[in-house]
Amino acid sequence: MIGFHRDVSPKTMQVPLNLETDYRGGRVLYAAHDGFLAPARTPGSYTVHDKRVAHGVTALKSGLRYSLFLQTSMPTLALQPAAA
Repeated sequence: MIGFHRDVSPKTMQVPLNLETDYRGGRVLYAAHDGFLAPARTPGSYTVHDKRVAHGVTALKSGLRYSLFLQTSMPTLALQPAAA
């Protein structure tokens, strides 16, 4: 379980890599004004949130849950050309 928190990173992207049927528990929950949101986790889909969004993960009861996490280290993500 990961308790509710806000990230330090300006933006976070999370990509599920396996099916929800491969595990039990491990649900990502976002706090909303009218309750909680638990988005579907289809492999290859993604969610993006900024550091103002409170979120957590329920306890993983069984199986394995694989995810790719990407975080920005600056307020805006800008691509820089490679040095010659």
